[in-house]
Amino acid sequence: MEQRNLKVSCCKAGGNASKNALSYKLTLPVAWIKEMGISPEDREITATFENNKIIIEKGNKNESL
Repeated sequence: MEQRNLKVSCCKAGGNASKNALSYKLTLPVAWIKEMGISPEDREITATFENNKIIIEKGNKNESL
């Protein structure tokens, strides 16, 4: 298991969001993305929030959320 300390980016949301809305984003290490088999052509993921943990798994285009 590899563990890294990452920072969450916070910015004002655009589009039809309310005036004070914020958007949060996280940048993941390229090595992790490559190991998961995610590419620009196949970038579907499934994110699960459970017990105060976020779990990110490679998604399946045939599965519906």
